[in-house]
Amino acid sequence: MSELSRRLRQLSSALQWRSLQYEKAQQDLARTLQNQRELEQLLAEKTKAYHSLFDQHQRPVAVGGNVDPAMFEQRLLALMKLRSNVLSLQHDVSEAQQAVKQASVSTTESKLAVEAVTKAYDRAFSAVQVRAYEHERIDIFESSCRQGASR
Repeated sequence: MSELSRRLRQLSSALQWRSLQYEKAQQDLARTLQNQRELEQLLAEKTKAYHSLFDQHQRPVAVGGNVDPAMFEQRLLALMKLRSNVLSLQHDVSEAQQAVKQASVSTTESKLAVEAVTKAYDRAFSAVQVRAYEHERIDIFESSCRQGASR
């Protein structure tokens, strides 16, 4: 009986530990999803600003107007800087998506681990209950035998 009780205590501790890991994995997943959403929103804003600046840059040239070379260069540099920012944010979003995938895998693995330990715990608990029931039946039988022998 002590072996089963020890096993039950071990499984109970393992279940608590795995549950904590699962909660941590869920929190990590929520955090990475929030980070991804924020980066995607920032990327959308920067892309919109880039396209707006690009359109402003193209207007004077499309109309056929005379453009000051210094002003043209300044706009071109601003456009290149925004484009660089957009590309950097695209890379950051890509990394965030990979982090979300990894966090999702980690969450799934943690959930499976919790389910496996829960199943093992339930089996051990059932075995302890069966053992206790069998001991109770033996005690009842021995008690009835003693009462029958004393008559």
